[in-house]
Amino acid sequence: MTQLMAAYAETQHTPEFFRVLDVARRIAGTGSLGLEPYAILSRGRGGLDRQFPA
Repeated sequence: MTQLMAAYAETQHTPEFFRVLDVARRIAGTGSLGLEPYAILSRGRGGLDRQFPA
């Protein structure tokens, strides 16, 4: 999952926004059929004290 986000970040204007801090498998909610649901926490805006879930 981290490699996927790194590849995606390379295509964006501000790749540092997408630096992955943590990845967790989601256990609730509806996702697309056949796909594994994940929650990814990225650096986002403002640094470590203002994380932005992606």
